[in-house]
Amino acid sequence: MTQGTVKFAIDDGWKELVKQLGIRPQDLLVHAQLPTDLISRGNASLTAPEYLRLLESLGILLDDPFYPLMLGQSISVEQFSPPIFAGFCSANLIEAIKRISQYKMLIGPVRLTVQEGPFDVRFDVQGPMPGIELPMQVVLMELVFIVHLARLALREQVMPKAAFIKELPEDCEPYEEFLGCKLTKADHDGHVFSEEVASRPFLSTNKSMWAVFEPALQARLNELTEQAGYKDKVRACLTELLASGHCSIEDVARKLAVSQRTLQRKLAAEATSFQEVLNELREELAWHYLGNTDYSSAKISFLIGYNDPNSFVRAFHGWTGRTPEAARRAVH
Repeated sequence: MTQGTVKFAIDDGWKELVKQLGIRPQDLLVHAQLPTDLISRGNASLTAPEYLRLLESLGILLDDPFYPLMLGQSISVEQFSPPIFAGFCSANLIEAIKRISQYKMLIGPVRLTVQEGPFDVRFDVQGPMPGIELPMQVVLMELVFIVHLARLALREQVMPKAAFIKELPEDCEPYEEFLGCKLTKADHDGHVFSEEVASRPFLSTNKSMWAVFEPALQARLNELTEQAGYKDKVRACLTELLASGHCSIEDVARKLAVSQRTLQRKLAAEATSFQEVLNELREELAWHYLGNTDYSSAKISFLIGYNDPNSFVRAFHGWTGRTPEAARRAVH
């Protein structure tokens, strides 16, 4: 499975962060059941479950119910984490979140997505891939981080218009006080900012520094993704492309910068095919949406890359022997 094989980098800032928090790295790693030399290694990486276990252990050792609030504000302009520094170099918050999302594998198992509207901009916090839900504490940390980043880069106390979370903490008040808005229980995690705030020019923007860091970040990302098999790479690409409808083998080969023939050969070497990977991911996502949302079959068909809802219904019946609505009733 993808979630067990895709790796996420242990950023160099971990060593300094743990030191600042007054925790011995060995204690943290033993608690998380990870190698005790992990943080001191060069270019270390973890699977998503291992990374989330490390974050959970950090929270337990800190013994502070509001540790996400503290960790989300732990970054600074001077802290040298290249992906985060790339965010500070951006033109505005929209560009910053897009850049950080592109290189998020280098700092943790979280996906950030941006949806731009005419008046508002929505930033969603998601698990690294379908099937992995982020713990509430990690979501809270990311919500705090995005607002903290915006305030540092703009040098003003900007606030989101709204903040949403799937699971509310026992005490919302400290988070709401920091964010400047209520935390609302919803079927997704993220913020809504006004378009004016999200596109306001960063005072920290620096095109020349970004030009220096971009090649190094891309090289590190390529190094990390090369550890994954081609099935994992194809799944990762499809996860990004499905909702756009551009999810053919041509689209994926282009994104991976290989020929279709090479892609087919690599997948065959892993005893699979492009169509098998696509169907597996579509079925997995369909079950997720049927079991966890009230989305109609038409909307689900669009989200998993079908232009015609009837095609989705036929495909789902072929996978499971039942219709999507019958499957939803069985799940519930």
